[in-house]
Amino acid sequence: MTESRRPSILTLDLSDRNSLYRAWMSFVEGGGIFVPTNREYSLGEEAFVRVDMPDKSSKAVAGKVVWLSPRGVVRPREQGIGIQISKSDRGQLQRQAERLLAGSLGADKPTQTV
Repeated sequence: MTESRRPSILTLDLSDRNSLYRAWMSFVEGGGIFVPTNREYSLGEEAFVRVDMPDKSSKAVAGKVVWLSPRGVVRPREQGIGIQISKSDRGQLQRQAERLLAGSLGADKPTQTV
């Protein structure tokens, strides 16, 4: 018998556009966000995160894990997970992130994932 974990809510502070740029996963359908965490997750696992945006707004979102950066990942990246934001939560957050990142999404700067 497998023991199920109780879901926890992660917090992601994106206090400026640079931190949003490094975390936003524009290549994920509907938008995704990278969340640094030491907690172990599996691909497909449900995750919950409260995202504090650069414009001082805050949004709680649910999603599924689509990216894993394991312990020991090489700097400047961090250990954590990439979450594909659920369909019910993605609209406003995706529009807001893309509006704040307008003109910089195609930049050649490193992110937490690629």
